[in-house]
Amino acid sequence: MDDAAFEQAVSARLVRVADLRAGLTLPALGDGPGGLLEVLVDVRARLDQVEEFLTQLTRLRGAARRAARQTKDAADDGWNASVTGGQRPRRGDFGEAAPRERYAQADLAVLDRRREERRMAYRVSVAEEAVELTQLAYRGLSDTRRDLHVLLRAIEIENSLER
Repeated sequence: MDDAAFEQAVSARLVRVADLRAGLTLPALGDGPGGLLEVLVDVRARLDQVEEFLTQLTRLRGAARRAARQTKDAADDGWNASVTGGQRPRRGDFGEAAPRERYAQADLAVLDRRREERRMAYRVSVAEEAVELTQLAYRGLSDTRRDLHVLLRAIEIENSLER
């Protein structure tokens, strides 16, 4: 998946999560238990959908982390191979070039891999942000659900006192 497709996939999920969180209509005060129950069922359905998006985004984040780690390892291995010339270095063996020169040559040899490493780190950052935002939406809906439960119980208590 290229970068544009990755960001589009994450963005589409975040837009849907935001719609699920913000599109909730709370019952009017006079709706009574029936209205509260209806909204409670709607919130539960929204929570289920947000949880599914959270699962998908967590998987994307995991895949991005693994790819970033592989890219970093490949860049590090390439740098090490470039510095040592593919052989195990011997103590005090720097050839004709000074250590800084060899390190600069190794940096240049793996420049493309380092760019790829930074690109993958950016993907991880995008995925982590998406997971955090989805978790916030989930907690917000969960708190709303809990508040509706409290209101429903208060109505039950009030009705039992009137008998």
